Amino acid sequence: FFTDPNWHDHLRITECGCVGRVALMTDGVTSFALSSNSATVAERFIVPVFRYLQDIESVRGSPALYNTLQSEKAKLISDDDKTFVYVQRP
Repeated sequence: FFTDPNWHDHLRITECGCVGRVALMTDGVTSFALSSNSATVAERFIVPVFRYLQDIESVRGSPALYNTLQSEKAKLISDDDKTFVYVQRP
């Protein structure tokens, strides 16, 4: 955890080469974003999110994503904080 005093001892950075999109999320999102084996991101979650966010400006995408993560359905799945960061190369 980044709140641990020695978090930097556990930080790993891996160069990914030519990646066009990246998604980072807190554990509150992983409850419904990961596949049933928790080894990969669930396509039913990430594909619609990527499709939506790739074609709109962040001024519209950010509130839409926030509202989705704060919806009653999302709260039923996980009551933990839900942070999702989406980065796309131009």
